[in-house]
Parts: sequence; C-alpha cells; structure tokens
Amino acid sequence: MSRSQSAFVFPADEFYLLAGETIPDSDYYEDFAQIEDGVGMVRHFIDDFKAAVARRTRRGKPLADLRGTLVTGKLFFPVLEQCIAELNQRTGAKLAVCAAENRFLGKRVTVAGLLSGRDILAALRGRDAGDFVIIPGEALAFDNRLLLDGMTLNDLSRELGLPVYSGGRSAGEFFKRQPLGTVRK
Repeated sequence: MSRSQSAFVFPADEFYLLAGETIPDSDYYEDFAQIEDGVGMVRHFIDDFKAAVARRTRRGKPLADLRGTLVTGKLFFPVLEQCIAELNQRTGAKLAVCAAENRFLGKRVTVAGLLSGRDILAALRGRDAGDFVIIPGEALAFDNRLLLDGMTLNDLSRELGLPVYSGGRSAGEFFKRQPLGTVRK
C-alpha cells in the first residue's frame, strides 16, 4: 500500500489471538492510530518488550536473582509467556506467568484489563508466586490504585503476603517498576 493510502479497517488484536494467528508486523499498523482500541497493542508490546530486554542486557543490569509471577488475562497469556521465557533465558531471571480466569465478569471475558482482585487471588491460590507479583496496569484505575472489585494493590499484597506491583502500560514502564527497576549487586 502506498504512503498516500491508508487501510480502511484494521482488525483488533483479539481476532488474531483468538484465531491463533501471528500478530502482523509493525508496518501493517501504519502509525498505530487505533492502538487505544486494541489495534496493534500486542505488536507494540512485543516490539517494546524486545527492545527493553535488549537495552537491559546491553547495560548489564542483572535480573538473575529475580523470582516472581506476572498475572495476566487468558487472552494475552501466550504472548506474555513467550516474552517472559525469552527474558528468563537471556537474563537468568526466574519469572513465571499466570493466566487468571475472569470470575468477576464471567469466563468469556479474557482480557487483562478487566481482571478483579479476587480473580488474581484465585489464580494464585496454592501456587508459589516467588518473591513478588506483578499485575496488569490496565486492570487498575484511579492512578494505579483500584481494581474492578474495589481491591487495591495493598489489599492484594496483604492477602498474598508478597509485594504486588502494577506492570505499567508498556514494556518500558514494566522494566522501570520495582523490583525490575532495581539494580542488584
């Protein structure tokens, strides 16, 4: 397609994920004009994540002593699991990914942004989550303070007996958050 033309319709990332299809390359999404509507969000995350991992490993910031769990919705789970597997392999980190089922709004709701605190607790029940838990930033409202069911990060932390952090809204934010933003010696 020439630069003077633009695609009329872009399928949301959900269509590709549900169909088990590969997410298109960045060029497909042109200038990511519909990213807030879930169009290109996954591609943007993957590209941003790979760039952040490359920066992190170039700077030599160690992650080998990190042991924690990232929680996400069922739809994004395979993507995040693949990204974290690459991060673990390149850095020696021991991070796990946990898919949370949405019981609050129903099993058919599979996106990370609509998870409740109770959904996250249920997903982690009986599991060794490591030293910390990271939850999707999209699931938090009011300046990263509140989940759909009224629980806060502090509530989750108290229930789990572990620090709980917001993952941010991008891979760049993810790596700036504690404990990933901490350089360990």
